[in-house]
Amino acid sequence: MPTELLVPLVLGVAAVLQATCNREIAVHTGLPAAAALNMLVATIAALAFAAYCAVRQAPDGLLRWQPDVAAFRWWWLLPGSVGFLIVLGLPWA
Repeated sequence: MPTELLVPLVLGVAAVLQATCNREIAVHTGLPAAAALNMLVATIAALAFAAYCAVRQAPDGLLRWQPDVAAFRWWWLLPGSVGFLIVLGLPWA
């Protein structure tokens, strides 16, 4: 199977699995605790990924590490906010 088809398929399965697991966790702990746990794990994974990219020092491409605080735009916070809403909303739905 070509990578162009495999990646979206795997991500779709992962999204369903995440929502299912979050719903199961929420049944036992409540939705806020399930969302907090999910975001804690995502934060740790994101920081580990950022550290890997910083150490790797790729000169170009998506894995380069070139933080530019001056280039920051407020709307860069939207993907994280939308991700939080997805994590919160899918198990609830």
